[in-house]
Amino acid sequence: MCIRAAAAIIITTAGGLAGAGKSNELREKLIRTVEGGELIRKADFFVRSYSADVYQFCTELKCSGNLNKLSFINDLPTEYCGGVDFHSVWRSAVNGQASLLAEERDIYIKLGDILGAADAAAQLREFGILSDRLAALEGQLREEYVKKGRLYRSVGILAGLMAGILVL
Repeated sequence: MCIRAAAAIIITTAGGLAGAGKSNELREKLIRTVEGGELIRKADFFVRSYSADVYQFCTELKCSGNLNKLSFINDLPTEYCGGVDFHSVWRSAVNGQASLLAEERDIYIKLGDILGAADAAAQLREFGILSDRLAALEGQLREEYVKKGRLYRSVGILAGLMAGILVL
């Protein structure tokens, strides 16, 4: 009987952990999107405040350290290399992060395409558009996390409990 009780407890715990894991995946997406908003704000500030090039911007991003969920930043170039197009390197870096949603990927690629490719006013206008798109995506993910996160946690525990009761 003790073995069955221990098995029931382990199965219940496993169900709860599975539900918490699924809920955590939603939370990670939301956090990554919030960090994406910070990335766009940094680009906006950089273009408004400095007349530096895109490589200095990438160096600043890598040094800031508060955009941990956007791992593509680690693959961005920090200095000019002859014959290598900055925008294609940015695009490759974004495409290299498999965890991005399609909408996020599109926003970050467009951000890279506009950086340094137009005058400051055009870049700032595009940053505003991208920021609005990302804010809408963040709202969707926040709503999904609130609804489905609780559901995943509850279903995980309940499924674990049911399986645990069956073991007894």
